Amino acid sequence: MQNEMLASIYQLAHQDTRVVFIGSDLKPETLEEMKKNFSDRFFMEGISEANTIGMAAGLASDGFIPFVNGIAAFMTRRCFEQIALDVCLHNLPVRILGNGGGLSYSVLGPTHMGVEDISILRTLPNMTILVPTNSFEMKELIKQSTNWLGPIYIRISKEINSSYYPSGVQPKIGEAVVFQEPAGPVDVLIVSTGYMTAKCSHAIKQLNQDCIFISHLHFHTIEPFDSKVFFRMASKAKSVLVVEENSVIGGLGSLVLEILSNSSINLNRVKVLGIPKKFLSNYGSHDEQLMDVGLDVNRIASEIKNLCL
Repeated sequence: MQNEMLASIYQLAHQDTRVVFIGSDLKPETLEEMKKNFSDRFFMEGISEANTIGMAAGLASDGFIPFVNGIAAFMTRRCFEQIALDVCLHNLPVRILGNGGGLSYSVLGPTHMGVEDISILRTLPNMTILVPTNSFEMKELIKQSTNWLGPIYIRISKEINSSYYPSGVQPKIGEAVVFQEPAGPVDVLIVSTGYMTAKCSHAIKQLNQDCIFISHLHFHTIEPFDSKVFFRMASKAKSVLVVEENSVIGGLGSLVLEILSNSSINLNRVKVLGIPKKFLSNYGSHDEQLMDVGLDVNRIASEIKNLCL
């Protein structure tokens, strides 16, 4: 989705003179047209992620809306202090674009795996966290970001996700998207985000013949969390399955458990599928790594069936 994301920013730059792009060690041909046509709003800073966040904070303080782009693992791990103190403390409109969140860069090993970016940034006040499932959703959320107050982190999957999307639904920052909601009681409510939403959609199709009543709720916005829709759907379900391409600690699953702990909803079981707390030692494609940690379609389908027993 990276190329579509860059094109969206260039389009925004035409429409809004506040939009600035700051890249961190991206390929030389990145946004060549923007560099040519808006040279005073295009910066390429090399391998200096913390510096790009400081630059963005300064520009945001002066009325600009900076979009900072780099590899997700580097933009979050290396820049935590700058994001916390330079950006979030002052509630500045900096947009941090993390390429290859989750296991997208699996072939490059643990150094490039952004498996705890959501967990890290969830701890920060004022931070909005967006994890779109496909290019359509990503473009719409980036477009809306210019009118959103405060900082935003957008996790960009390295792959193009062509998952089903509900007809006529216009994604809005802060609002969850209902992918499936049968009438009456539900066996399992699936809560997913990002690339895992497509995996869950495929798993549900596998189980249609098993007469399991499943609802599916997609969160492109992790923070702020749409608790209103979540409570409405969770109150009709017997169990909840959270599926995310992030550490099982501190991400969407943890957030759901935190929300439920302060509610009166009674559930048979809540299960979180995510990336285990360990450094992954295997190398391979994105899908091979997902299978290795149990985030493939067959494993998701199996967990849904188990929750119905």
